[in-house]
Amino acid sequence: MHTAALGFAVRAAAWARARGPLPAVAEVAARPGSSGFVRTARRLHERLTG
Repeated sequence: MHTAALGFAVRAAAWARARGPLPAVAEVAARPGSSGFVRTARRLHERLTG
C-alpha cells in the first residue's frame, strides 16, 4: 500500500513539475536495500531533486 502511494506521488510530482526535497522521502531514499518501497522513494527523490 505504501509503495503504491509513493508511486502515485512520483506520477503526481511529474505532472505538477514539483521540485524541492522532502526530508522524509530523502531519509527513506538513503536507506540501504532494494525493497519496492525504497526503490520508489528513490525515484520520487530523484524526480524532486534531479
